[in-house]
Amino acid sequence: MAMNRASVAALCAAAALSAVAAEKRMMSGADYVPERPDGRTERTMTWALRKYMQANPPEMHPFLKDRETFLKWRDAFRARLVEQYAKAVPDDPVFKLLKSEKRKGYELRTYEWYPFERLAVKIMMLVPDTAKPGRTPAVICMPGGGGSLEGLAGEPDPYYTRYPIRNRQAWWYAQIGMISVAVENTCNSNSSYDDMVYHATSRACGRLFPLMGINLSTISTRTVLASAKLLKREGLADPSKIAVSGLSRGCTIILAALASDDIAACNYNDFMCDTAARKISTTDIPAGETDGGGSCVEEAIALAPKPLILNEGGSWKHVIEDIKRAYELTGHPENLTIHYYDRYADPKNRKYDDKDLRGVIGLSREQFFVAANCDAYDHSFHAESALPWIGRLFMGTDKIPESLMPEIYRARAERERSPEQLYPPDGLTGRKACGWSHVASEADYVPERPDGRSEKILTWLHMEERRILTEKSREAAKKFKLLETRRRDGYVVELFEFYPDDILAVKTLVLTPSNAKRWWTPIEVCTGPYGASIEHIAGEPDPFKTPGDRHYALEAVKKGKIAIALAVPGEANCSMEGVSSVDSKNRVIGLLKGTDWSIDRLIQLEKRMCLDFFTGR
Repeated sequence: MAMNRASVAALCAAAALSAVAAEKRMMSGADYVPERPDGRTERTMTWALRKYMQANPPEMHPFLKDRETFLKWRDAFRARLVEQYAKAVPDDPVFKLLKSEKRKGYELRTYEWYPFERLAVKIMMLVPDTAKPGRTPAVICMPGGGGSLEGLAGEPDPYYTRYPIRNRQAWWYAQIGMISVAVENTCNSNSSYDDMVYHATSRACGRLFPLMGINLSTISTRTVLASAKLLKREGLADPSKIAVSGLSRGCTIILAALASDDIAACNYNDFMCDTAARKISTTDIPAGETDGGGSCVEEAIALAPKPLILNEGGSWKHVIEDIKRAYELTGHPENLTIHYYDRYADPKNRKYDDKDLRGVIGLSREQFFVAANCDAYDHSFHAESALPWIGRLFMGTDKIPESLMPEIYRARAERERSPEQLYPPDGLTGRKACGWSHVASEADYVPERPDGRSEKILTWLHMEERRILTEKSREAAKKFKLLETRRRDGYVVELFEFYPDDILAVKTLVLTPSNAKRWWTPIEVCTGPYGASIEHIAGEPDPFKTPGDRHYALEAVKKGKIAIALAVPGEANCSMEGVSSVDSKNRVIGLLKGTDWSIDRLIQLEKRMCLDFFTGR
């Protein structure tokens, strides 16, 4: 439902506006309304949001129209996740017990397993003293942003966490007699560098994960699935009563529940909202920022009819409304439990449930939270609702033990840690993972363990990156031939030819600083102005007498880069004797019409081949 600026302001008048950095302009909903009377806009940002809105219209779950359509969609959705996550987990995953320690009322075990050849991932398991082999329910827990294994297990936590008492998920479950497993959310804390917060680690990993054909959720999801197999194999847990429990970013643990029948239920501890709705409606933010965070709406829909608790409520229209519809279509509406923040527990306080937020423009972040029934300051694990739910489901009682109630009250009274507590100005004193800028060094590429494995996700990814790039370089080297080497003051010039296919040979000049260091010296592919030869680009004697005094490869090597000089196909070195670059290039363009080749495709292939060879050389 479209809304004008005035109605949006009325919608969320009670919410405070975002604080804005002085150097950034505050955007508004009006910025995204086409400014011309013909309905067009000359502002690319306005155009981009309008295109995004067209691609993400309201009423986004047409597969819920009837049971047959929904079940067909659900089964296909789950099958993709099985293929992506479950099939890579062996039936008998290797776990190594590192240590076992006695705690009051339970045993704390630390294991590690190896989802990839050179990567070691730790988990912690809390086994109550009352546990009965094969008959005790279990839950696998994943923390929110910055949370650690220690924090989940109720151990002294050297890492970031907003609510250390509340967020002891695994500890809470152990207190009611369940076996609980703590699994780190990849990139969060234990697997990050001590001077690098999870935001920075996630961004760095985001560049490297595609090299491995995986994503941010792959390792943690596979670890959850492997942990479930461990629980069953060791005869520790009742195999029919294994649940998963996630907080905030850790709610991606729902993927494991979708990918495996080993997982019987899911506690989703975050507010439900639609990613597209948040990106569309939250426009009143500082320029240059995006507020596109969302949650696993389609995953929750596909989970039906497995028992699910939404422990922090969220948006109703086309979000919780559609999740509820999915459970109704499966014939098990009783398997969905919805628990709201205290602020929104009374339906009278959920004032905007009839609003489709994909049709709203002009909200600040805080206003969006109000419209989506989110109390961000109360965002934490909610033992007071999670424990009765899972107790009723697996243990036949929703009563929290009286001995645990003082801890419940203490958790609810806990105040959120301030930024100064989370990120102390003196850096690492008494706290890990609070730094924002990690200075990369060769040590990041070397495993810290004598067995050649690393527990640090970035170190493992860097090692894998170098392995892959070295393999690519060796393969690419088969198509390169060194013709000549020339020494210059402060750098070396090498003349290569290489072969993009079985007909063409291309020459290139490579300028390498004398102090170049493998892996650490940046590489730049340089083409010149129109008609430039590789000699001109490299600042070498030029038989083509290219006009101009800009020698891009020479400039790059003097800045400490490895510079690769390439001529544009059809020009200079790639032309014929007595034929100008203009005539040669035009003829090439004409000849390539009607084929699947073009000059642009050829130059991109040449650049890719050069980077593949010289990056790992």
